[in-house]
Amino acid sequence: MLKVNYCILVAAFLIQLNIAKEAYSNFDAQFNTQCPLTPSIWDDIPFEGKVIKNNNLRKKAGSPDFAEGEFINITGKILDSNCVPVAEAVIEIWQADASGNIVLANNQIDKNFAYTGTAITNNLGQYNFFTIFPGVVDKQAPRIHFKVKHPDFLPFESYMYFPNNNLNEFDASLKNIVDKKEKNLLISAYTESSNVPVTYSFNLTLEGVNKYKRY
Repeated sequence: MLKVNYCILVAAFLIQLNIAKEAYSNFDAQFNTQCPLTPSIWDDIPFEGKVIKNNNLRKKAGSPDFAEGEFINITGKILDSNCVPVAEAVIEIWQADASGNIVLANNQIDKNFAYTGTAITNNLGQYNFFTIFPGVVDKQAPRIHFKVKHPDFLPFESYMYFPNNNLNEFDASLKNIVDKKEKNLLISAYTESSNVPVTYSFNLTLEGVNKYKRY
């Protein structure tokens, strides 16, 4: 009888041990996931214009008039290299207007378009912008410049491109990225929806680990 009870205890212990090992394995996988880093692209000439502190580029603050062009929304997340959301990251963007004019390079600009914008990520690392589809500049693919700033990470800059655009193949910055998987990280995802305007999703993964807040 004692031998039977002993075997039962050993079997129960082994079952609990296997459950504990599986739980630890799942925990370890959850918190040691590596996200592919978003490739950085820095302009040869740094942008030195004033960046508007607003995430709506479609019109200027206080004006009832909207810019020309196709309205689009941009949503996404900022993540660290372990796929942990980065809260309170400051995201600055700048882009051409619908006609391909850049505010610092051409006087024939859309006077109702902001050209630049700023968003700050929430606790889930999420951000959004309201803007227009950018025009072509110097035969390069339509793109939006992103700059991310956060005290736990080095400054980061790159471009967001649009899916299924024929000019992506000939864009000089994209051509410099040999790895196709890395190149695809710079191309936003089109979100199927009946809503207007169209929404594009663009996540960025920064090199480094997010420091957790302690309260």
